[in-house]
Amino acid sequence: MKSVFCIAVSIVCTLMIAAKGAKAPSLPPGDMFFTMKGQPNALERTFPGITAAFLFTEDQKTALNEAYQQTVGSPEVRAKGASLKNNSTATDADREAVHKQIEDARAELQKRVATILTLEQKAQIAEIQDAATDGLREAREALAPEFAAAGKGDKSKSAELQQKVRVEAEDIFEQKLEKFLTPAQMEAVRAAAEQQRQAEEQARKNKLGK
Repeated sequence: MKSVFCIAVSIVCTLMIAAKGAKAPSLPPGDMFFTMKGQPNALERTFPGITAAFLFTEDQKTALNEAYQQTVGSPEVRAKGASLKNNSTATDADREAVHKQIEDARAELQKRVATILTLEQKAQIAEIQDAATDGLREAREALAPEFAAAGKGDKSKSAELQQKVRVEAEDIFEQKLEKFLTPAQMEAVRAAAEQQRQAEEQARKNKLGK
């Protein structure tokens, strides 16, 4: 039951952040297309700008956003999920019911996404996901000796190495993408990645009051 609760809370937190009056993103979030260990995965958090590779038309962006807002991003689903937050009286049955509603909404979203994407875009989801998985694995393998030397007790060193893994994985990932994406797609990814990094940096500064 603990895993059910964690999944539900994770999705709820994402929805609550999106609900705070923010404008709809120019690019659909990666968790509409990618998965990790069977769960939706916002791949752009690890590999910035990646959803730009699909070169969505404006009509597709609009349709995808509408599909999201009418399913997992709907007020009803958000309210149900929010009802679990800080609710110490929620039973396992309550959590299961909310989890099922979220999963049903996710399944409906996937059906709608499938009707919006082109066959080529659908095929590239698997290619991109495989490249991302392989990039992370190869980066971790390359830095395994450094992790072993650092030991488990040095949290500062561990954090530093995790950042090195991310940088190395991005480099490997980009090399893999160049093998099957067009120059136009690669240009779109790089531009979107830069915009994402700038937005994240501004958000960090805003949080610090700078």
